[in-house]
Amino acid sequence: MNTSNPKASNDKNKFYWLVKTMTIVGESQNLIPQLSVSNHQDRQLIALELAQEINNGRFDESLYGIPCFDVDGFIVYPREISRISEEKFHELSPYLDINPSQSERSNINEEVITANKFDFNWI
Repeated sequence: MNTSNPKASNDKNKFYWLVKTMTIVGESQNLIPQLSVSNHQDRQLIALELAQEINNGRFDESLYGIPCFDVDGFIVYPREISRISEEKFHELSPYLDINPSQSERSNINEEVITANKFDFNWI
């Protein structure tokens, strides 16, 4: 019986992530799960990249009592990031959006660079 995963690449330089981002608009809150792949292990940078892509907002470290990206009251911030196995990544991929790390594309947004200087100790 062949139990190998045909999608598995065995690439030791890739890291697979499950990222949860909180969005707030008025009284409505939503936790958005996404998948990401990177060639580095900077958890905070990856979480910030994915959060900022949701609303393309400007970073503010204290506007709403929590560091966030904001566009006219549409608030977004990284809530949680977990490293997952490649197998789990492929298992979840049919159900969640997959967003490669911006640092993979060498075009990190200035707002993300600014935010990454802040310590998101809950990530």
